[in-house]
This record gives sequence, structure tokens and C-alpha cells, in this order.
Amino acid sequence: MKAFLSYFLAPGIQLPSDWQNMELNSSADGLIDPADHTERATVPPELIRDEFFYFDTLVFQVEMTLFRVPRHGFEVEGSLFQTLFSLPSPMEYGEQVEGRDDKCPIVLGEITKEYFRGFLRAMYPFDGITLTYDDWLGALDLATMWDFAKIRERSIKAISCLLHQITATEKVILGKKYHDLLDLNQLSASSIDWPTISKLFSIREKILKSRMETMKESSHPCSKCGKRTTCHKPAGVDDIERFLVQHFAMELGDS
Repeated sequence: MKAFLSYFLAPGIQLPSDWQNMELNSSADGLIDPADHTERATVPPELIRDEFFYFDTLVFQVEMTLFRVPRHGFEVEGSLFQTLFSLPSPMEYGEQVEGRDDKCPIVLGEITKEYFRGFLRAMYPFDGITLTYDDWLGALDLATMWDFAKIRERSIKAISCLLHQITATEKVILGKKYHDLLDLNQLSASSIDWPTISKLFSIREKILKSRMETMKESSHPCSKCGKRTTCHKPAGVDDIERFLVQHFAMELGDS
């Protein structure tokens, strides 16, 4: 073997005495020491995580289904999850961190997997997937519960365009629960029956009348603040719900 290698060497070039312990390398160094090669391979380069495209993930359990999603979508200021994430990490006490893997998910009770899936579809939209009315309803329900203002606003806009898909009774129940959706102009154009529209307009007139009365200047000083201008709160959520119950007692039932 040594004679064979010597055939390719220039005259006067001798192989080193420990040539059998060395290996060929395609670099400019030609022959290198195996020890040096091993050292180079085990030294990793200095890696940094991208400030945006390096996601932590969370695992949730809803009913008997697991969901694994990027954490950043849940880091919303003022939301329930911001409070949850601000708590001391269980790792400081040697405990498993909830949401890290399938064995220790964050368990979300009292909601359905269908609603949570709709909420996630609104949070992480994918090309080619169109959210249904039920998806948006789930997104609206959970966004309201968890204080995700942007998702709630998008859900309201989306549902307002899909009111033609539900019955008049469902629209009333929806308006009772989410007052932002009680848009009479949209309801009038969404195949809702005229008796229902009449009741809704009656409710609107009562609300407007209540607000106008509270905005009129009082002829007597207010018993609470002494001023002649009203300091009472205009008709709000409680008034709207009361009017709805009065006019739609039969349709609403125990909803």
C-alpha cells in the first residue's frame, strides 16, 4: 500500500511514519490528524433563535381532544392567558410545566372542542379553509369569555354577514347574548319575519326613548350630585336584555 501511494507523490516526498493512522481529506490540508478532525466536528457554531420565527408551543386538552398550537397567539394583553403566563413557572419547584407536552396539557373545561377549534381557526387562519357560521360563533363565544378583543371584533363582523343562515329565534337569542349583533338594519335584510322585526324596532324605540330621557336637563338638582344635568347611566346592557325578555319571552324560553 505504501509503495502504491508513493507512486503518486512527487520525487523526494516521503510518507510520514504514522501514515496508516491518518485519513484523506478534501480540504487544502491534504492529510489531517484524526484527532483534529474529531475536535472540529464536535464544536457547534454559535446559533441564535430568530426573534420572531421561533415558536414555543402549547398543548391544550378540550374534552378528550389534544390541540398543539403556537403560544404567541395566546399572549394577548389583558386576556385570561396573559394572567396565566405571568404566574411563577412550576419548573422553579421541580414540577412539570402545563402545556409543554401531551402528558401535561392545559385542560380547558366547560367548553366544547368544536368551539375551541373555531376559535383556533380564527386565531390561525389557513389558506383554503373557510370558517363556517359555527366556527365564528365558537370564536365569538370564547373571545368574549377570554377577552380577545380583536378576534371578538372579527367574529362579530363575520357573523353579521352570515345571519341569513340561521332562524329568527336564533337571531334573537344571539342578539340577547351578544348585543353588538343587534343591528336592526342587517336583521331586516336577512329573511327575518316581519313580526320579529316589528318587535325589534319596538325595543330599539324604547332604548332610544330611555336614553333621551336621561339626557334631558333636569328641572331639579340631581339628588345624587346636586347638578341640574343628568348623571345617571343611559340604557345599557341590562335594559336591552330586559326589553328582549319582555318582547320575546316565548321564543327565548330558558335560553
